[in-house]
Amino acid sequence: MPEPLDKVVDALNTAAPLNLAEAWDNVGLLLPGRKDRPVNHLLLTVDLTTSVVAEATSQGTDLVVAYHPPIFKGFTRLRRDVAMENAVLSLIEAGIALYSPHTALDACSGGLNDWLALVAGSGQLSAIVPNPSTPSCGAGRVNQLDIPTAVAELLRSYATTTCAPYLRLADQDPGAPVHSVAVTAGAGGSVLERWIGRRPPRSLLVTGELRHHDILAWTAAGHAILLLEHDCSERGFLPEFKRKLSPLLDSDVQVHVSSADRALLTLV
Repeated sequence: MPEPLDKVVDALNTAAPLNLAEAWDNVGLLLPGRKDRPVNHLLLTVDLTTSVVAEATSQGTDLVVAYHPPIFKGFTRLRRDVAMENAVLSLIEAGIALYSPHTALDACSGGLNDWLALVAGSGQLSAIVPNPSTPSCGAGRVNQLDIPTAVAELLRSYATTTCAPYLRLADQDPGAPVHSVAVTAGAGGSVLERWIGRRPPRSLLVTGELRHHDILAWTAAGHAILLLEHDCSERGFLPEFKRKLSPLLDSDVQVHVSSADRALLTLV
């Protein structure tokens, strides 16, 4: 049977505890939906786009879980001609609830960054910036590989597992193996900088996007850099998130990964 919204919110918080989110982030229940409307259909997406809203309303979705918080800096008004504001307004009109886990999902055990790091293979995981209360969690992940591995082999793993439509690599010594893989989903420069500051042996740095001068400096220091594009470093985790979340919900609650949520950039 459908589950009350507060119970589903509890399950989401169990899967990705909100106390692990960054202080600047806007996570949790952003829209409560129609009063007393239980959740029978839950839709997972990275971004709340017009296409995702249309998918949610056509499927009778009760709760959209958008990884990126559509309400972030705060709205002073809701306008039809501004895409994000119109998307939020459409959910309000349809009585659909909205939740965002964002950096809580990045930081938690078994979350996005754990998944992204383990794509590289077996090794010892640790947080780049440990959470003060839960040191095993936190911003970014490092996978100290059990066996130093060629970058070309790691590229094959990321190409097949993340489902990114293309990869971008910067590497001044492509024949040399790497000892560790440091990852941060999304825009990872400020977190990966903390890893580089420890002067580690040659690593593969995996994220969505980086500044040009960071790429220049870090490859000159001997590291390899793999860019998946911002949203494509995140979207491949949604099926894993579904598997993690589903056992925490009533068996009648249907969890779907959006088919309308797609890569923002393509090669032309």
